[in-house]
Amino acid sequence: MSALTITHSHADGTLIAGTAKGDGTAGILTARGWRWWRDRGTWYVPRSRDKDARRELIEATRVDLERAGHVVDVDVDDRRREFATVEADRLERMGERAATLAERAERADVRAAAAWTAGDEADAKLPPLGQPILVGHHSEGRHRRALERAETATRTAIAAEQAAAAANTHAGVAAAAAGSRYSPRTVARRIARQEAELRRLQRELDGHTSPLDGTAVPPAQGAVRRALVDQVTVLTQELEHWRTVRVDQVAVGATRDYGRHNVAPGDRVRIRGRWYAVVRANAKTVTVPSQLGAWTDTAPWHEVTDHRAADPEEHAL
Repeated sequence: MSALTITHSHADGTLIAGTAKGDGTAGILTARGWRWWRDRGTWYVPRSRDKDARRELIEATRVDLERAGHVVDVDVDDRRREFATVEADRLERMGERAATLAERAERADVRAAAAWTAGDEADAKLPPLGQPILVGHHSEGRHRRALERAETATRTAIAAEQAAAAANTHAGVAAAAAGSRYSPRTVARRIARQEAELRRLQRELDGHTSPLDGTAVPPAQGAVRRALVDQVTVLTQELEHWRTVRVDQVAVGATRDYGRHNVAPGDRVRIRGRWYAVVRANAKTVTVPSQLGAWTDTAPWHEVTDHRAADPEEHAL
């Protein structure tokens, strides 16, 4: 049996080296959720990059492989990478995936065009003017074969065209993914979500009063506290990255940074394509009348896409 090595790092995820076709490892690894990585010629654990090692899965895999007679070494490195490095790596992979899918879509378009050409050629060999099959005539067999070839060619062309359409859709989604990830509204929503999560984690660390029954919840201790501190460290680094991205987007004019520092009651703001008069400018939200006018609604500042200052003459009136 072969000597195998299971490795884990945040850069590469969880991999296994030393397997060979027909050595009995494929069934074991597949049963444990591993997948074959064709481009790198190795088995891997999906979604294991930049995550701590799933030690229970690794141990279970090792036990299964050793029961089958393999010698297995395990090397786990759970040191985290800087978030900027992680993000740059992610964008590179997204770009590579988009390029791969674009090439695949181009090949699918070529196959579809060739299939339709073959279909047209098959149709051209049919008797003219939709001549019916002359049963019993010496041409009957030839006519039937021509019809079958034409029908098969048309079905092939339709299938190829559908495959090309699907490939182009996948390529378009992949190409838009990076842009969508860095769209100003997405970045702003991500910052707001991470800020809220950071506040929640800090409450768990510091202790707080339960909003349900007013019970005092003591600060986290022991292993729970260590896990929370670790989450805060990671999240803080991510939040710093996205705040920097947001500042850069504002600086280059990709978006505007609206808030009570530049929006006042009486101004008008555009939210989800609709203009509203500002009732109150809050720290994190803007208060506007509801569409029915019977109450007020609030929206986070990142939902504001345009702003018009109030006319001083209107205030004078």
